[in-house]
Amino acid sequence: MAPQNLIDIRKIVDEKRIIPFFQPLVSVQKKKIVGFEALVRGFVDDQIIQPYQLFSEANKHNLLGEFNQLCIEKALETFSNHKKSKTFLTINYETTLISEESNNLQYILDCIDKFNLDHCSIVIEILESKISNTDAVLNFINQARKHGVLIALDDFGKGHSNLDRITLIKPDILKLDRSLIQDIHQHYHKQQMVKSLINLSHKFGALVIAEGIECIEESI
Repeated sequence: MAPQNLIDIRKIVDEKRIIPFFQPLVSVQKKKIVGFEALVRGFVDDQIIQPYQLFSEANKHNLLGEFNQLCIEKALETFSNHKKSKTFLTINYETTLISEESNNLQYILDCIDKFNLDHCSIVIEILESKISNTDAVLNFINQARKHGVLIALDDFGKGHSNLDRITLIKPDILKLDRSLIQDIHQHYHKQQMVKSLINLSHKFGALVIAEGIECIEESI
């Protein structure tokens, strides 16, 4: 981990010093990889920089928008070079950047076209806990759907999640936070809550992804 005061975020952005990683998303029923989540690490010399450090520094130096765009571009480029048929890619979008004045979506659409990807193979993750301007977020989502891009509601169940978000956003994918999944096989109330969320999501036609499964018991 690089010391925070040694991270030159401007240099990282200008020289595109980030590496995308892809975490596989596995279907328990089909027993195969159906998609990937794009993650990112920075690098300077021999130092690997964790994402929370990168985003913290980018925010501190008013480079959050540029850095977020760089992460998206690199993820889509790499995915286009290694894409397998019928797999999708989820990309994290910094939800705090969505406002009524900005055209946040166009950059993503341009990158999708630039790398010859199918719009329906790309999923934009909206972080549920960071939604502040609901109208702007809904407009962003509606525009994305008009272009065939899918929407995921990320980290649902973390902190004070609002069930109204599901009915309002109607996500194509609902990502359940690790806090709901950890040791679920030992907690009856967690099991019932997750079952209810899965049933609700399926009624909307949404796929459910459980984050952070670490043992076979948590997956069944």
